[in-house]
Amino acid sequence: PTDYGSSSCRPPKEGSNSVAMTHSAPPALSPPEHEVEESLTNLPSPIITPNTQNHGRHITSQSGTETFTITISRLKVSFTTKMFIERTCPWELNGFLPSDLVDKGRISIEEFNKFISDKMKSGKWTLIHLKLSSITGESNKTSYKRFYKEYESIDRICMIPVSDDGTKLFLVTPKFLRIIKCMSSVDNLSRTNTYVVVLTKQQLPQRYQSPVVRTKGISNVDSSVPMPPYGATP
Repeated sequence: PTDYGSSSCRPPKEGSNSVAMTHSAPPALSPPEHEVEESLTNLPSPIITPNTQNHGRHITSQSGTETFTITISRLKVSFTTKMFIERTCPWELNGFLPSDLVDKGRISIEEFNKFISDKMKSGKWTLIHLKLSSITGESNKTSYKRFYKEYESIDRICMIPVSDDGTKLFLVTPKFLRIIKCMSSVDNLSRTNTYVVVLTKQQLPQRYQSPVVRTKGISNVDSSVPMPPYGATP
């Protein structure tokens, strides 16, 4: 099987102008974890309320809000959600994704595993894991539940194109978390949540960098400073 490493945010291979990263445990979950495979019909919608202060934060869309609307054309349903990113992820995704996301098809588990493996072997792509959270409101939860139950019943992964350069999102619902190979790198994986796999070959801004500071009589002094949000002017 393909080894995707131990990071929840997978950068390109060495030599692709990217950096490695560390990892941390995912945020505390609410409600408590339980096995999705047991009577999916009776389970509540997988929803999390992450402790953003300790473990990470919600990303913002290109429109500057934390809310994303995902439309599943085949089912004619939409639901709103937020996307949670781990604190240890080195990439800055604020302003990277559009707020309105529409599916463009679905892919089998086998095809998805091969597709991700081939892309990552090329060393030109970055893989990032996000987590859907804050799916609230009865109508919203009903639409979301209809989506994930339908796609789990036909063993398919939802694919959402983002840009013409090939950037895509894939929604990995709870049933498939154990058999999607690129999810094996996520420590303490929540079995009741849907994850977002972001695949892009864009050169993403780093959340932290070590620039070279040059002053009179001093050179090559490293100083770790935060990076501005994606697309922002420092």
